[in-house]
Amino acid sequence: MAPGVCSRIGGARSELRREHLGLAVAPLVLTTAGSVDNLDRPAGGTADVAFSQVDSPAERLAGPRR
Repeated sequence: MAPGVCSRIGGARSELRREHLGLAVAPLVLTTAGSVDNLDRPAGGTADVAFSQVDSPAERLAGPRR
């Protein structure tokens, strides 16, 4: 499966951070189930940064669809 938009943005940001901070290794970019999953990860302590599509935070706050 090809990486999604958030994954590609995360990969680019990871490499920029590595270069800017002079890190030997770029920060890890996780593969997720998408924007809503991305939003859950920082709250759960499994990620420090998350990217999502603009409508996903509202969808996440609304809860499961009926």
